[in-house]
Amino acid sequence: MSAPAPAATTARVPFAGDPHDLVEPLAELFGPLFCYRLPGRERRTLLASLADVWRITTDGIERGGERFDGDVAALLDHLLAEARRGPGADVAFALSYDLSLRLRAEAGIPGGPPPTTAPGRLLGFAGPLRRAVVHDPATGTLSCAGEDRADVMSACARTAARTAPPPTAPLTEVVTDIDPHRYADQLARAREHLLAGDIYQVVLSVPVRVRPRTSLPRYYADVADRYATADYSYWFSLDGATVFGNCSLPHVLARDGRVRSRVFAGTQPAARDERERQERGASLRDDPKYFAEHIMLVDLERNDLGSYCEPGTVVVDRLCEPLVIGPTTYLASDVSGAYDTARGLGGVVLASFPRGVVVGAPKLRAQEVLADLEGEPRGFFAGAVGIYDAARDALTSNTIVTCAERDGPDVLLRCGGGVVAGSDVTQELAELDLKLRYLR
Repeated sequence: MSAPAPAATTARVPFAGDPHDLVEPLAELFGPLFCYRLPGRERRTLLASLADVWRITTDGIERGGERFDGDVAALLDHLLAEARRGPGADVAFALSYDLSLRLRAEAGIPGGPPPTTAPGRLLGFAGPLRRAVVHDPATGTLSCAGEDRADVMSACARTAARTAPPPTAPLTEVVTDIDPHRYADQLARAREHLLAGDIYQVVLSVPVRVRPRTSLPRYYADVADRYATADYSYWFSLDGATVFGNCSLPHVLARDGRVRSRVFAGTQPAARDERERQERGASLRDDPKYFAEHIMLVDLERNDLGSYCEPGTVVVDRLCEPLVIGPTTYLASDVSGAYDTARGLGGVVLASFPRGVVVGAPKLRAQEVLADLEGEPRGFFAGAVGIYDAARDALTSNTIVTCAERDGPDVLLRCGGGVVAGSDVTQELAELDLKLRYLR
């Protein structure tokens, strides 16, 4: 992640606290806000204004009354090319799952949008980050444009004054929990498709409505603290929509002509130590259902990457390794390949969007089945959020899972799990409850 740009000078402000605590005061300064923590040892966090981004809505693509006549891939390529010409700002983007359905409908592919696609509804955004702050935990500093130094110092002071005591469980009051009867019916209907051979696996998602016991930014910071070891942490607020979450599931990581992604499948409670992690990994690998499901999704990911990578370059870098994320242990596999740089990163981002790991297989038919079974928009759940670092010509994005979206005084949580013909409703409900544990 590059330093904030454009700016004549870069200032550094001491800050030893949690950067998630800066969301509220920086939103007061910058307006619509984007917060993103990148993976890796550096664990730097970006907080930036979204005031200058293009909105992707049900009405088209626009920014301040100006229309963009191309498609989403063309918009991404245009913005990334502008950033590369520099010196320019990093480019942020988020794409909702519902956008993928709209793109399908526009392309004439069956299984289009759910019925509630209201005019003007936000489906995504993409654009440069003109005002930005970068937190570096190694130095305990914030980097910002020199002109913003005084405002950022003031935000740090307000953060210190607002420091809250450690959260007590639960973080929320549950307004509407998982409906086990509705889920059992959905699973039964999904099994009919599975037994008929329409699909091999499908990722059913469920909504839960909760009311945080604190402010929304404080709730996000508390959840992020619970997911401190997760690779990604993300928050964006734009046009009245606020979406946030934490995960370790990449969508597209592209740099130096190579692209990498990851597959999760198979779930157990979080391991407490290395020995237990290996034991739970072995247990998941030895389970015929989990193993077969995981390998099928790895093949789907290889197929998606193979659609735009150079022939013979797609490889599985690691297979079925146990990974602890928040309250869960998953089996994880990494898939990578060398892509044709002439294609454009916009096409790379959309080539595997949405991910099979949050939809099912075959992907197009699974989307049709989900539109019927779920009968409601997914919003940004199963979508993607990320950033393009112009200085390194590197794109980092992650799949949005266990997603939280503001809805008035409440928060809508959504999470999902893959089901196959042999899935047991009691076991699947227990896994969904486990995935929601750190959010409630």
